[in-house]
Amino acid sequence: PVYGQTSRRVVNATEDVRMISVCIDSIPKISGDGDHLARDVSYGMASAASVTNLDRRGTYYVYDAETRTQLYTLPVQLAPLGNNYTFVVVGRQDGGYEVIVSQEF
Repeated sequence: PVYGQTSRRVVNATEDVRMISVCIDSIPKISGDGDHLARDVSYGMASAASVTNLDRRGTYYVYDAETRTQLYTLPVQLAPLGNNYTFVVVGRQDGGYEVIVSQEF
């Protein structure tokens, strides 16, 4: 852990969504190009780590990168500064999607 800094990454574990993106506070088709945690993460892959020293509030929007359809929302304050996290996006269209937040340390 690094005081005042956090690292976050996204894993796409959804079999029926080829690529996912995670944007903070919006989905690009609604408000233009936003501040992303991860872009175009292919199924079975992890994004590069996103390192920040900003303690933001708001919402992560998980969406299908190709259709820009919202899959899930998650409050940003779930991952405070000082720790590192992996957000694993799971589920299927017929049962819904979820995000498992794994604190690395």
